[in-house]
Amino acid sequence: AGGCNLRLRLEVFDEDLLTQDDFIGFCTVKLPLEEAESSKMTWNLTDIRYEPAGEIECNAEILMTDDGPRLNLEVLSLSHLMQMQVEESNSERRLLVMAFGMLLIYVLLGVFFYVPME
Repeated sequence: AGGCNLRLRLEVFDEDLLTQDDFIGFCTVKLPLEEAESSKMTWNLTDIRYEPAGEIECNAEILMTDDGPRLNLEVLSLSHLMQMQVEESNSERRLLVMAFGMLLIYVLLGVFFYVPME
């Protein structure tokens, strides 16, 4: 039986409450549709520069329905390389330094232009 192959791009993002979600990586998933049973699969993630970004492990289940094949993915684990965290912490550190600098300027201007109220 020939069967057909399904190729899809799986993109992984983190979820941030206060800032924009960060792109972790992506992978291309190839699943043969003739297999209609669950299987544990691991895919390597690649970042936007096409460098290794970690891996994602899923249970993949392909179901044949009246509307065609249906893919169910259950994420079991996700690991990403520390390089992403270092870049993120550097930008957070830079933001903290900028905020502290603005606070210092505000205090200095307040002291310089202070006029006592009578």
